[in-house]
Amino acid sequence: DLEMIDATAQHFMNNDPFMVYYLTISGHLRHNRYNSIALKNWSMVKHLEYSDSIKYYMAQHVELDNAIGNLINYLEEAGIAEDTVIAISSDHWPYGLTPEELNEKSNFERNDFFDRDKLPFMIWHKGIEGEQVNKLSSSLDIMPTLSNLFGLEYDSRLMVGKDIFSDSDPLVIFSNRSWITEKGKYNNETNEFFPQEAVEEEYIENMKKIVFNKFEVSSRVLDLDYYRTVLGR
Repeated sequence: DLEMIDATAQHFMNNDPFMVYYLTISGHLRHNRYNSIALKNWSMVKHLEYSDSIKYYMAQHVELDNAIGNLINYLEEAGIAEDTVIAISSDHWPYGLTPEELNEKSNFERNDFFDRDKLPFMIWHKGIEGEQVNKLSSSLDIMPTLSNLFGLEYDSRLMVGKDIFSDSDPLVIFSNRSWITEKGKYNNETNEFFPQEAVEEEYIENMKKIVFNKFEVSSRVLDLDYYRTVLGR
C-alpha cells in the first residue's frame, strides 16, 4: 500500500477536480511470518500481548497506516489537503483469523456473522473536528452518503443504500438475505428473528419483502443493462 501511494499520488494531484479509488492489499492473507509486509513491520508489534496471528495482522496494517500518512503529506505539500476528502471502508471481515483471534482485539464479542461483519467506515477532511456516528449502516450506504455530502444529483430509487445522515430508517442487508434494522436481526438461513424491541409478525414479513425486492431490482439492473438504456448508449 505504501509503494502504491508513493508511485501514484503525483499522477493525479495536479488535476482539478480528481477522484481516485484505491484497493489496499497489505492486510490480505496470510497473517504469518511468511508475509513480507507483516515481517517488514514486525518490530512495531512483536511486544504486544496478542497471539502471533493478530500481531502479524496488525503489522500488515501498519503499512496501510503509513500509506495514508504519506497520502496526507502529499496533499499538504500540494496545498490541496483542505480541498480533499478521504473515505476509507473495509470490504470484508478478516477471514484469515479465527473467531477466537478476532475477539482478542475486538472491543465486543463477535460470535455470529452479524457481529463478525461489523467494520468501520471513515471520512476524513482537514480542518473538520472528528465525530463518531453510531447509526446502523452498511457499505451500500456509502455511495448515497458521499453523493449527498458532495451535493451530487442521483436517483435514490436506483440505490439499495441510503444516506447515513438522513432521517430514513436504517437497513443492513447481507448476501444471504439476512438483515438488521433498529428493531432487530433476521437470519434468513434459520428463519429466526432476534428482536431489539417487540414487533408484530407483520413487520418481519414486510421487511423480508423489502429485502427480496431490493435483490430483485439489483439483479434486473444488471441483467437488463438498465443504465445503458437510461443513458441511451
